[in-house]
Amino acid sequence: MDISQCARCGVCSQHCPTGAIEIRKEEEQCVLVDWYTCKGCGICANVCPKQCMSMIPEPKENGY
Repeated sequence: MDISQCARCGVCSQHCPTGAIEIRKEEEQCVLVDWYTCKGCGICANVCPKQCMSMIPEPKENGY
């Protein structure tokens, strides 16, 4: 996620089906993701008008 490009518009948060994204417009770290709630669907990255969000594979632990 490239926070420096974020417009703080909240589109990602509005489209998140699990409510895992919170926007705090007044803070430097304006996008907060609850990784326990996020299901990795990628909707947030697809709807971001600035394309500052991207999906990356989760590292596999212990080869599994």
